[in-house]
Amino acid sequence: MATTDTEERAGWSYACLAISLLLFTSVTLGVVFGVTDGLDASVRTAVNTWASPGLTPSAAAQVDALLVPAWPTTEASAELVRRAAATGLPVDAYVSVLPPSDPAALPAHVSRLRAAGASRISLYHLGLAAGDRQELLAALR
Repeated sequence: MATTDTEERAGWSYACLAISLLLFTSVTLGVVFGVTDGLDASVRTAVNTWASPGLTPSAAAQVDALLVPAWPTTEASAELVRRAAATGLPVDAYVSVLPPSDPAALPAHVSRLRAAGASRISLYHLGLAAGDRQELLAALR
């Protein structure tokens, strides 16, 4: 039976995902984390395996914490943190104080991320933030 163009593209998509996850797990964790023996290893990740890189079960078993991008000050970021926290690993939520982030929205955003399971907040970016944003960095920690 012949396959349709859509089925063929879907097959290639799954093959590319499988290769990407295999490479992420074996190369990143095998080589990079192999040199960090005895140190805590965090991985910047997406909980969605279709994202790049996705968090595979074997990758989750080899790291000490997850760094989850949470720049948008929306509930969607809190949901990503919730999903990451469900792995049982410590979750570091990565928050930006640079424009276009709304400084007035950031304190509530950080509280929402902590409530969603973030055990730590990482703030971006000390060296690029203007003076008024420097004060914000201090207030959010």
